[in-house]
Amino acid sequence: MIVLLIAHKAEAQCFFRRMTFRKETCGYLSGDTCLVITGNKDRLSRHILPGIKKLKQDFKEIHLLNLGFAAVLNRRLPLDTPVQVDLSVNESGETAIPLTSAGLNLPAVRCISVADSRQPLDSGNEELPVVVDMELFRLAGETRRLALPLSSVKIVSDFYEQHVPARVLIEKAAPLSCQLYDVYQSFQEKLNDLV
Repeated sequence: MIVLLIAHKAEAQCFFRRMTFRKETCGYLSGDTCLVITGNKDRLSRHILPGIKKLKQDFKEIHLLNLGFAAVLNRRLPLDTPVQVDLSVNESGETAIPLTSAGLNLPAVRCISVADSRQPLDSGNEELPVVVDMELFRLAGETRRLALPLSSVKIVSDFYEQHVPARVLIEKAAPLSCQLYDVYQSFQEKLNDLV
């Protein structure tokens, strides 16, 4: 079972166009894939985590894959670049959670999760490029508590220092969502090759 964890429906729009889902307690089910719109932290705690716990009980093996858009710091990557997150970091930079590799041939990055996208950040000392989102760190912490490995792939949607409004990202979400769908298909093929 692949569990796709996507923050916003706009990021998942290509999945809804290309797959047939039925609504279940865990999210949207299509064959061996469950798509979960994680939303904000309250939704994650109240609705999403109980569904993931149930999937963990019902299926012998589940693979959690967080997919979404992220801004890049200091323009160290071009827009529309898919990246694999190897380390999720809180906004203070004091706590980091290693993630499981998605096994895809993508650049590795660190991801800083922030509560406010206008918060000043600097990645000048970082070896790897750094992307910024709003949910991965919280998600990584919760899945770690459940002892479930989490992989994450982000598409670089904008440059962090430009503070692009959410409505603009939603307007340009369609092609980026299709890139996420392609990543999902590659991830699924990789898992099938291992079986």
